[in-house]
Amino acid sequence: MIDICVAGAGLIALSPVMMAIAAAVKLTDGGPVFYRQTRLALNGAPFTILKFRTMHDGAERDLGAVWSVPGDPRCTGIGGFLRRL
Repeated sequence: MIDICVAGAGLIALSPVMMAIAAAVKLTDGGPVFYRQTRLALNGAPFTILKFRTMHDGAERDLGAVWSVPGDPRCTGIGGFLRRL
């Protein structure tokens, strides 16, 4: 119960910041605000992770998933700022 209450309070407290980030991502680059990816848990069960999008929409379309490097041209303006934070 404590986990749920603390997580809910944190979500409420950070919601203005998350709304500002979502608006910045949408206004600067258009496209979707969130990046959705399926990952595997420790026991091999798949789960979906949502992150604010920091790269251009479809950045992995041609090359597939590759490691990001400093100064990566696929990053958006706001994405570079978010990655530094």
